[in-house]
Amino acid sequence: EVIRRRLAMQFTGPNPNAPPVEVTCKVKFVEDEGYEPPQGPIEIDPNSKYLSQQLALWKLGEDPEAELFDKAGFWIWGIFEEPKYPYFFTQFELTQEIPLSDGVIPAGFIYGQADITRDPERGVVLENGVLSYREPVKIQADAFGLSDGILAEIRPIGKFVCRPV
Repeated sequence: EVIRRRLAMQFTGPNPNAPPVEVTCKVKFVEDEGYEPPQGPIEIDPNSKYLSQQLALWKLGEDPEAELFDKAGFWIWGIFEEPKYPYFFTQFELTQEIPLSDGVIPAGFIYGQADITRDPERGVVLENGVLSYREPVKIQADAFGLSDGILAEIRPIGKFVCRPV
């Protein structure tokens, strides 16, 4: 199944008063058959200035903030009927940095999480989407300074919605 949507993203920097940079494009969500939860690639409009045509993925899922016991409820009800996945997760690759008035969003992978809303008039809409970037942070791994490591700090960089075309 292929679902066509318009993806609207607003990127923001560290200053909450700075104007956001808007990036929109048409996308197609293609479902890979045989996977549970549903998932697949995203076909990006070839005219997109910032988003790569490759490595864009989506997946439906449960609340990542819920405790393990709470998550089990979805699977138990799934025995009796098709499970419901209220969250949408995505990954895009930015082909170039996005300039902001107070900095830049670097090229590389960005990640998104949104609520799934079903409306009889509008169909399925992805709302309250949050975009983030994993910024590498160098840490000292021991008290003696002999080894170090790199962790990824998750940094919010904007928001998004996805609506029917």
